[in-house]
Amino acid sequence: MSKSLIFILIMLTSLSVSSGTYTGKVEKINLHGDGWGTYNPNDLGVLSLHLIGMPKACGKEDGLNRVVITSDHVLFQSVVSVALAAKLSDKNVTINYLDSCNIRSGAWDFGFISISE
Repeated sequence: MSKSLIFILIMLTSLSVSSGTYTGKVEKINLHGDGWGTYNPNDLGVLSLHLIGMPKACGKEDGLNRVVITSDHVLFQSVVSVALAAKLSDKNVTINYLDSCNIRSGAWDFGFISISE
């Protein structure tokens, strides 16, 4: 199966389960291990992408305006690149996030991302 077809299938799958879409500026990017309080070489990497004005995660009062993705996701490296490019160029990104907060209880689970401008 070609890489293009796999990417399209991932995007379509993400679209079908997406709960929300938000377009805005990247406020902050955090990268850390899953168990960030202690070092473990077997931990997953976690990217927390904060967008200005994004809805609070999962409708929680203490939810944050961020989306998270872990390093075992097929698009992790691409998402890091897009997030950094958007932040450094002050461009909007469009985030589709899933209707879940499984990776971090106060953060939306990643769906897909694009640069809007």
